[in-house]
Amino acid sequence: MNAARGQPGARARGVVRPRVQTWRSVACLAFTEGGPDELWSGGASASRRANEEAAGAVPAAAAATRREGEGGDVPPAPQPDLVLPVKEAPPAPSSFVSGLHIFSQTLYAMTATATLLIAVTAFVVRLDGKVGNLDEKVGKLGEKVGKLPTTAMMKEDLQRQRKQARRQQKKQHEALLKQLQGEHKALGTSMRTLTWAVGGMSTLLFSPTLIKASTLLAKVGKFLGIVP
Repeated sequence: MNAARGQPGARARGVVRPRVQTWRSVACLAFTEGGPDELWSGGASASRRANEEAAGAVPAAAAATRREGEGGDVPPAPQPDLVLPVKEAPPAPSSFVSGLHIFSQTLYAMTATATLLIAVTAFVVRLDGKVGNLDEKVGKLGEKVGKLPTTAMMKEDLQRQRKQARRQQKKQHEALLKQLQGEHKALGTSMRTLTWAVGGMSTLLFSPTLIKASTLLAKVGKFLGIVP
C-alpha cells in the first residue's frame, strides 16, 4: 500500500483508491431512477461490493509495484464500467399554461411597477408640499428681515428726529418770546397810562384854578347849609 502511494505513476496506470471508488459508486447510485429510496435500500450491497473490488485492487497494485521495481511489465488494472441512468425529460407544458404563466408574470410586474410609481409620486408630492411651506416661511422671514432697520436707516431716522426736535424747540421759544413781548408791551402801556393819570390828577389838585373852584364850592355849600 505504501509502495503504491510512493509511485507517482501508479494512479496514472489505473490504480484507484478504495475510498474514491466507494464514493464514486455511491454517487452513481444517487442518479438512479429510484432516487434516494433505491440509494438507501441498495446502498449497503453496492458499498460492500465496491469495498470488495477495492480490496482486490490494492494487492494487485502492490504486486504491480514490486514487478515494476524488478523490471517487469505492469499490466493495467481492470476498471469497472459505471453506467449512469438517463433521466427522462419532463413533459413540456401546454401553450395555455405557458401563456397563463407569462400573463401572471406580466401582471405581477405591472402591479409592482404601478405600486412603485404611486409611492414615488406620493413621496414627490409630499416633498413638494414641504418645500413650498419652507419657501413661504423663508419669504415671510425675508419680509421681516427687510422691515428691520439697518444702520444707515437708523442714522437717518435719528437725524430726522433731531431736526424735528430742534424745529419744535425753536417754535416753542418763538412763541414764548412773542408772549413775553406782548406782556411787556401791555405792561408798558399800563405804566404809561398810570403815569399820565397820576400826573393829570396831581396837576388838577395843585392848580390855582382848582383851588379857587374848591373855595367857591365850599362857600356855596355853607350858604346852602350843605357843608357845615
